[in-house]
Amino acid sequence: MLHTLSCLCSDCLALSPCYSNYTQKKPWSPATTQKKERWVIVVLLLVIVGLIAALIITNTKDLTDDVTISKNQNSAPCDDDWIWYRGKCYYFSTERATWENSLEYCREQNASLALIYNQEEYEFLFQFKGSDNHWIGLRRTDNNGDWTWSNGTIYKGSLFTIKRSSSPESTEYVFLNHDGVRSQEGYFDYKWICSKKTKTR
Repeated sequence: MLHTLSCLCSDCLALSPCYSNYTQKKPWSPATTQKKERWVIVVLLLVIVGLIAALIITNTKDLTDDVTISKNQNSAPCDDDWIWYRGKCYYFSTERATWENSLEYCREQNASLALIYNQEEYEFLFQFKGSDNHWIGLRRTDNNGDWTWSNGTIYKGSLFTIKRSSSPESTEYVFLNHDGVRSQEGYFDYKWICSKKTKTR
């Protein structure tokens, strides 16, 4: 009797759908493989985007760590709305004026149109000025003469190349635009940048 039941149970187990599922391999599906490949691509793209974002944040932080924008802070080294960078105060105008009027405004603030003496200053001014043209304190009064800063010192020409206008007048004035440094007649109305030493305490 026991032998008979054992045989019957064995026969039932062999015919059971559950048993069949355990003993048979699941068929391969191309759709399953494609789905896994898509997930791998998504993960790789997320990793790449994360790395790029980290690099951008790191590079920006290197510059902004040295920059302070003064906004009614008694302890700030610069006047209100001026930017402190590497021991100097800079003002980026929102209005527009000729080169001479821009120079006069800066002098009224005990400053000068921006003087650029090193690569760090040059890159800083380009980052903060935006896409608008900005006068700086450089000019020359003779077609074949030296470029001279507004404080009387001579620009040696090693930091940047000045792209001259197609038909320069006897006096050329220098401004920063979206792709470099250019010269133009001084009667154009551009924004401007002032610079001066930090406040004494």
